[in-house]
This record gives sequence, C-alpha cells and structure tokens, in this order.
Amino acid sequence: MLSRFRKNSKTQPSRFVRFSSRKQHRSGAAAVECTFCLLLLLPIIFGTLETCAGFLVKQSLTVSAFEGVRAGVGRGTTNADILTRTAQVLEFRNVSLGEASTTEFAQPGAEHGIFLITRDGLPVEELDALDPITVRIVAPASGNATPIFKHLLNRDIEASVTMVREFDQPVTNVVIN
Repeated sequence: MLSRFRKNSKTQPSRFVRFSSRKQHRSGAAAVECTFCLLLLLPIIFGTLETCAGFLVKQSLTVSAFEGVRAGVGRGTTNADILTRTAQVLEFRNVSLGEASTTEFAQPGAEHGIFLITRDGLPVEELDALDPITVRIVAPASGNATPIFKHLLNRDIEASVTMVREFDQPVTNVVIN
C-alpha cells in the first residue's frame, strides 16, 4: 500500500492521472467564467454607485432646504436670508440646479430652482407667528450624476422642508392651569 506513494514507485495512483487529464481539457475555462461573472457584476456595481450618488444629491437638497428655512423662521429675518443660506449650502455640497438661479427665488411654474412657499405669497418679514414657511428645491438629476450615466437620467430630484415662524416678541406671563 505504501509503495504507491514512494518516489521510486513505478505505478501512480489512478486519481492523479484523472486530475491531470482534466486540466488539459479545462485550460481556458477560468477566463470564460470570469468574463461571465464580470458581465453580471459590473452593471450591479455601477447601478449601486449611481443609486448612492442619487441619495447623496437628495440628502444634500434636504439639508440645503432645512438650513434655508431654519435661517428664515427666526425674528427679524428676510427672504434674502433664506436664499443666501440655501445657496451657501448648495454651493458647499456642489449641487447644481441646472440653469436655475441661486440668487433669486424661482417663480411658480419654473422647472428647477429654489422655491419659497408662504401664506398668500407674503414675504417672510410680513408673516405672523406660527405661519408655515416652506423651502422647496428642485434640481435636475442629469446635472448632478456621474459622467457615465449623465445621459441616461432625465428626471428631477426634489426636497422640501416646512417650519413655522417664531414669535416676534418673547412670550411672557404665561399661566398654565
């Protein structure tokens, strides 16, 4: 039994012969299998990256809208304060609004831009306490996508945040029963 595994043995076990003959027939199989795996995995990888980039843009728009509306709910704030803060955050996060301006609010019916929504369209400084203020930002996905998929995306990404206006005067002498 041990003579089969010695160096000087003239007969080799049959299992070694079988493996060596299989190697000759499978010489290019690994390359073909790798190609098929890459054909399946590459679209999944790039799709995941593009989805994550879309979520990043959506989150950036939400943060920008939040910071803008937060700048506008305080005492003595104006529409310019909202627009300035929103534009600062958009610029910091490298979010493009396409051809829309970041120096003025978009008019109703515009496709992209920063929209300010208040009661009866009043400026922020004329709103009463607890009136809602909404900042809505709409950006094109194509201007914020990776260069590989820029031509495939023809949709908009939007985010909006609503907060209520603070009291103009501090509340004093409140009695709770």
